[in-house]
Amino acid sequence: MKYRVIGSNSKGNAIIYDNKFMVDCGVPYNQIKPYIKDLEYVFLTHRHNDHFNLSTISSLHSKGIKFVCGEWLKESLNRMGIEPTIVDLNKWYDFGIIRASAFKLYHDVENCGWRLNIDNQKIFHATDTGTLEGISAKGYQLYSIEANYDEEVMKLKVAEQLENGEFAHGIRSQETHLSIQQANDFIKENATDYCEVIELHKSNTYGGGK
Repeated sequence: MKYRVIGSNSKGNAIIYDNKFMVDCGVPYNQIKPYIKDLEYVFLTHRHNDHFNLSTISSLHSKGIKFVCGEWLKESLNRMGIEPTIVDLNKWYDFGIIRASAFKLYHDVENCGWRLNIDNQKIFHATDTGTLEGISAKGYQLYSIEANYDEEVMKLKVAEQLENGEFAHGIRSQETHLSIQQANDFIKENATDYCEVIELHKSNTYGGGK
């Protein structure tokens, strides 16, 4: 499966699959512009700016690119004159060569992940969630999954920050983001030896890397 990670961090998130389909749109337009010739659909997850860049969304809409999302993003898109395809959770939708199904994730705003099936290649995409409990994706070919922080590094760093009287945003991150260990456990439970894993949304501060 061909993919391109345009951005995957707190500054902006967007990943293109098979040249034609993008999940999230939280980066400046100039980062996506080289790839819009083939881009057809953008699958959105939630309204945080690093996933939902209003200016970029407007620019892509002006190029005829279509948007797919849950009901919670409809009003924001409508205000820009965009009529997205609204999907219900856990229901499959056919968009030509791609089939897509959104599933609930657990963040501090309404959020979803995406199961994508492109030419019988199955992709699991999940970021910005405190847990994947109750979610499964057996035998997928590609797992794009948040690995935001290392649990031990988080514990030590938060303790150090609190001791120094610093703000420790990691306390909240543990409730709203997935750790490396949680991501690895999910992969072990679901993946085969023939899959590929993309670790997303990593934190420099708490051990996830860049």
